[in-house]
Amino acid sequence: MSATAAARVYIVNDDAPEAAKDAAVKPVTVFVRFSPNASVFEVSHLPAHLTGEQWVKLLHIHAGDRYQSRAGGRGFFQISPDELARLQALPPL
Repeated sequence: MSATAAARVYIVNDDAPEAAKDAAVKPVTVFVRFSPNASVFEVSHLPAHLTGEQWVKLLHIHAGDRYQSRAGGRGFFQISPDELARLQALPPL
């Protein structure tokens, strides 16, 4: 490294109030596991008035664009807490 190399300085404004830092809402992850015959084996955040199949169908209709599939018959949805509460209150399809 040469003796004439310039140092770079980055100024970070960390004076923002804590409420502003927490303004970004973290999404809730709804995990799904499927059996080899493609039926729902397990799903998280399942409302009491729905079966696993009904809950996954409802999630795919209303939040299908936020589903990510994984290997081994698994996948998950990333949904905001407000939307999750709204979807959990919906009746079965």
